[in-house]
Formats: sequence, structure tokens, C-alpha cells
Amino acid sequence: MSLNRLINILGKYNLFLDGHPSRVFFYSSLMVKKIPLPPEEKELITATAYLHDIGKVFTESKVLHKNGTLNEDERTLVRRHTLDSVLLLSHFGFDQDLIKMVLLHHERVDGQGYPLGLKDEQIPLGAKIISIADAFDSLTSWRPYRNPLTLKEAQKELIRSSNTQFDPFLLSLFLRSIENISKKKIFISETKNFSNIEAILWK
Repeated sequence: MSLNRLINILGKYNLFLDGHPSRVFFYSSLMVKKIPLPPEEKELITATAYLHDIGKVFTESKVLHKNGTLNEDERTLVRRHTLDSVLLLSHFGFDQDLIKMVLLHHERVDGQGYPLGLKDEQIPLGAKIISIADAFDSLTSWRPYRNPLTLKEAQKELIRSSNTQFDPFLLSLFLRSIENISKKKIFISETKNFSNIEAILWK
């Protein structure tokens, strides 16, 4: 696969997933800004947030956008996106810490996630951050089988999963960060930050 092919994939990726990557980038950035980390680590986490679902470009659209509950085979197919992401990013020599976070962003602090069933401290900080941002955007975005939840409804759903799916400290940090945001503000932030994403990826 050529570098031009990767550039082509990245160009279509955000559109293919209806803007989900750029919103997860934005939500992850909100948390990262509140945590005392070296600038290069903050950049790595937010770049990873944008790329977290890159493997889904190889998943059939009819499965990703199915109007109804996925069957077991379809769930297995969707879950494969973490491995497809690793294969793609490894092929192009992306940072190994970035690749690890992409692989593990569906792990849960209670050990019930995938693909490795890791628990709490075994999961990288960046993967925990992206997990929360990913879930929030999924809850507040339209799906073929349901309407988006309101901000308050999504907050309640996330709180129900505190200390099981999500790290409670990071979740609390995120919930405080999103109290005053609006869809308009999110759109503006996405637009302003998109050039930053590209700069980080091609550094």
C-alpha cells in the first residue's frame, strides 16, 4: 500500500464516519487540556483520538450503518476494526504508543472490554480518554436505530458506567469539561483544529 493510498484513506475517513473522528479528537482534547502531561504526549493522545477508528474503512458500510441490532457475526466484524487499524498504522510506521492506544480504546476498567480484556492500570491513559470521548459522541450522534441522546441523557448513561467501563476520575473530568458546550461550539472547534490534526500526523 502506497503513501498516496494512506492519504486517500485519511481524506475519506472522517466523511465515511460522519465526522465522528474529528468530534472524538475534540472531546479528547478537552480532557487532555486538564491533565498535566508533556506537550508531546498530549499531541500523541489527540492524534490517536482522530485515528482511533481508522480500521473501520475496511468494514462494510451496510454493517456499520445497519438499522437494527447487530448479530454475533456482525459484532465480530465490527470489533475487528481495532486489529485492522493496527495493521494499517503499523504498515506505515506510526508511533507504537499511538498504535497501542488505538488497539486498546475499547478496553474497560473492569476487564470486560476487547480485544485483550485488560483492566484499569493495564490500559494506557490515552486509551481511557479516547474511550470516554468515543462513547459520548456515539450516544449524542444519530444512529439508524435511534435518535441522539441529549447532553443530560448522555451524561447519565456515562455515569452509570463509571468504574466499570470508564475510569471514574477521567469521566468526572470530562463531564465537567462539557457542561457548557454546544453543538455550534463543537463544530467551530472541529474546524479550527483540523489543520492541527494533520500537522501532528505528518510531523
